[in-house]
Amino acid sequence: MGDRSLNVVAVAMSLIASVLNGIFVIGMTAETHYHGVEMTYIVTAAVVITVLSAYVFIPQYHRMKLTSAYEVCRSTAC
Repeated sequence: MGDRSLNVVAVAMSLIASVLNGIFVIGMTAETHYHGVEMTYIVTAAVVITVLSAYVFIPQYHRMKLTSAYEVCRSTAC
């Protein structure tokens, strides 16, 4: 968590490093070769979901002082 004081660049680099690992890079090219244009739809959906999460869900979690989606039910007494 970094006491919620980490630099945006440091957090972004950490997230990119965790997503773009070697297995992902090799696997994505193999999946694209196997499935073809179908992978374009998956990548497009991933970009849309990422933008939606960044501008809708993450700010809401930040305002609620939550660290993950699993804490939502606990804080609202589901």
